[in-house]
Amino acid sequence: MSSCPTCGNRGYLCQRCRMDELEDRLGLPSEHFDADAGIVCWVQDLNDEWHASMYFEGSQHVSACGDIFETPVADVRHDPRRINEAETCHGCIARLEADDEDNETLPDGGEFEPASKLLADGGEVDVYQWVLENVHEYPAGTDPRWGSRGNLVYEGRKLNGVEKNDVQKAIARAVDNEDLLSWHGLLARAEIDRLRELVRIEHEEHDITRQILVGKCNKLIAKKKRERAGESAEAAVNGGETA
Repeated sequence: MSSCPTCGNRGYLCQRCRMDELEDRLGLPSEHFDADAGIVCWVQDLNDEWHASMYFEGSQHVSACGDIFETPVADVRHDPRRINEAETCHGCIARLEADDEDNETLPDGGEFEPASKLLADGGEVDVYQWVLENVHEYPAGTDPRWGSRGNLVYEGRKLNGVEKNDVQKAIARAVDNEDLLSWHGLLARAEIDRLRELVRIEHEEHDITRQILVGKCNKLIAKKKRERAGESAEAAVNGGETA
């Protein structure tokens, strides 16, 4: 008999006991994880929609569409044939199909170009620069105007000689350097025009404006404008010296 002071497991389970029971039955993401194996499992969200879990961050599943789900999720399945197609996340399917096309496209008689060719022959991948250049190439399923942290990490660890931790560190450094804006699993380049657009969206498209996000955007906009003004002044001085 449970010692739970709320339900005691008599006839029904309280929310806490229900979550514990789900975790005991379905396990943690780490128990389903197989590095670089593609889809780890399929997880069901609270809206009964199934998402392809690609890897985990601590106790969170990161899905192919970029959505992040805290353990325990509503359900976990490993065989996609047991999942109703109508209940499968369209964003996850689109991302998986795009990955298939990327992996299968090969010039006649050619070979796949190593990821290091993205920068320089024989050189190592500059993960920091790759993150900045590609953050919006892997948009979030919830809002394509944002990049997805989960998708960016998933794609970045495919680069030659690059591990997941390398991409995560590069993202963290870019956020600390204020080259990227981070918001609950979403990422955006900290560029004035893009930040202004995010502020506009918050005011015009959301019923409840997220003031913390707007404040972060406005702070970055002000800083970027100061930096731009400083660069212009320095260029003017240098131009005067050489004239």
